[in-house]
Amino acid sequence: MSFTGGPLKLKGQPVAGVKKKKKQQGKEKELALAAEASAADKQQQDGEKEGPSTSAAAQEKQQKPDLKRALHGYEPPKPDENADRRTPAEKRFQEHQVKLEQERLSKLASKSHRDRVKEFNDYLAHLSEHHDIPRVGPG
Repeated sequence: MSFTGGPLKLKGQPVAGVKKKKKQQGKEKELALAAEASAADKQQQDGEKEGPSTSAAAQEKQQKPDLKRALHGYEPPKPDENADRRTPAEKRFQEHQVKLEQERLSKLASKSHRDRVKEFNDYLAHLSEHHDIPRVGPG
C-alpha cells in the first residue's frame, strides 16, 4: 500500500504558508464620501457668496446628462400604460376562458339544489360495486 505523506487538506482551512489579503474597501468608500461631502459644502458656500442666480447654474452643471441621449441622440418612446400588449393567441385564449366560465355559471344557476342532489345520487347509483364502501365487522 502506498500513502501520500502529510496531513489531510480540508476545505475552508488555510493552507500552510499562504495568507489571505484583507480587503480595504471601507477606507476607500469613506474617502470618496468625504470628498463628495466637502465638494458639496464648497459649492453651497460659493452659492451663498455669489447669490441665487449662480446657484441655479451650479445645479445645472451638477446634473448628469442622459447617456443614451448624449451618445446616440435617441430616446425610446414611453409605452402606453393602457395599451394591450397581449398576442392574438393570448387574446383568443382569454376570450375562450371567459366564454367557458359564463357557460359553467349559467349551467349551475339553472339547477336548484334539489336537482343537483338528485343528479348526484343517480350518478352514484350507476357506479359499479367496486366503488361501494366495504362492510367491516361481524354483521
